[in-house]
Amino acid sequence: MICNYTGKLIAEIMEYQPSFKLREGPGAYTIIRFHDLGRVAFGTAGSLFVSAAFLGETFGYGCIYLIVEGDNLHKLLSGQEYFKHFTQHDFMLISLFIFLPTLLLRNLSILSYFSALGALSAALLWAGVMISGVDGAEPNPAYCKGECTGSVLDPSPTELARWTDIAAVIGLAMVGLSGHAVFPTLRNDMVDRRLYPYVLDISYVVILVIYLSIATFGYLMFGSACQEEITLNLGYSFVSQLAVWVVCINPISKFALDMVRRR
Repeated sequence: MICNYTGKLIAEIMEYQPSFKLREGPGAYTIIRFHDLGRVAFGTAGSLFVSAAFLGETFGYGCIYLIVEGDNLHKLLSGQEYFKHFTQHDFMLISLFIFLPTLLLRNLSILSYFSALGALSAALLWAGVMISGVDGAEPNPAYCKGECTGSVLDPSPTELARWTDIAAVIGLAMVGLSGHAVFPTLRNDMVDRRLYPYVLDISYVVILVIYLSIATFGYLMFGSACQEEITLNLGYSFVSQLAVWVVCINPISKFALDMVRRR
């Protein structure tokens, strides 16, 4: 609710027209990006602070992409003869060399077509977890041992709450809910900006349904063995493998686009 509300506040603030120029040329008096907002509210110091904050966030998202890609490539390829001695850190380094060339593209609109994989990967991952949970497919033995069943019909042992992990839980949830860095760009690109609040509402409802269903199924399936990336828990059925491969391909198109949109 907080993320949704503040996302709408951003649009309202962007309607404000300052009394001084923010740049030369068209849109000189228009708030377009967050550092414009920081400058209008707090002057040059505010603009520098906001720019530094988003630089740090951009670095964080870059790290997330490398971790997700490295972990899942390790799961998919470590069983192959050539990669059997590779560690997760080795696969993260490989991921970096895969991602960096995309930043050299002069026309990033090419990647925007592939970014549709984001919605596809989310849908496939959701379907993979749901199907695996109902079918009771064999989970990944590297992370599921003992009483880890991999089935919602025969749930694994769970705990009502684990308060020592609450900070990690909030952090993981905020990754998907705090997309504020790209909200100004998305709003500016809309044909009818009046629909922006409704787009946010629909998006957050869809995200909430996906989050709650995967969280519930994942915890019932894997219990205390549930990992931060549920793809690591999934076994080697066709549906599970397909979901993991799509999740691996998705960051290749998203990395450069997010780095540019968060500038």
